[in-house]
Amino acid sequence: MPVTERAQEEGAYYNVGIRGARQLPIVFDDRDKRFYVRLLDITSRKFEWRCVAWCLMPNHVHFVIQLSETNLSNGMFFLNHAYARTFNRRHGYSGHAFDRRFFAGEIESDPHLFELVRYIVLNPVRAGLCRSPEDWQWSSHRALLGLDQQRFVDVQGLLTHFGSTTDRAVANYAAFVAEGLERARGPSTKA
Repeated sequence: MPVTERAQEEGAYYNVGIRGARQLPIVFDDRDKRFYVRLLDITSRKFEWRCVAWCLMPNHVHFVIQLSETNLSNGMFFLNHAYARTFNRRHGYSGHAFDRRFFAGEIESDPHLFELVRYIVLNPVRAGLCRSPEDWQWSSHRALLGLDQQRFVDVQGLLTHFGSTTDRAVANYAAFVAEGLERARGPSTKA
């Protein structure tokens, strides 16, 4: 039976993600990670997505995009199919690389958008993969701070919400993420 198209709206922001099949890894090494990020870049440009946040984790990927057209399903098929085909060939697998269909939900307000961006970039800290989101190169956080260039990340599109100048916006964004950092690290073990 065919899958029904998701309701989509041009100009809307979407919270999008997908997990590995049976919650298994979707990346094994930096080569896999670089390939996935390159495909996310290609997909974002091909489908004219404005990506404002993303994070690639060992067993899932999570990102926020703004659609210029109602093409989310087509873009996700392109991205996931191209990645799974290469991943399976490289690692000697067959079958599904991803579990079920991708999840996607429209982001209804700016506060929801900001909280989601913070949640996404703090994901590797919560998972114990790094102490600070700046240490995780597989997310948009470093680009938003001006530490890396990621041409598919709409840095200005997000930072304009945080201040009228780039310096002020970056400082406010960094402070906003830092507010959630201690919660992301979990309870303190200090006596």
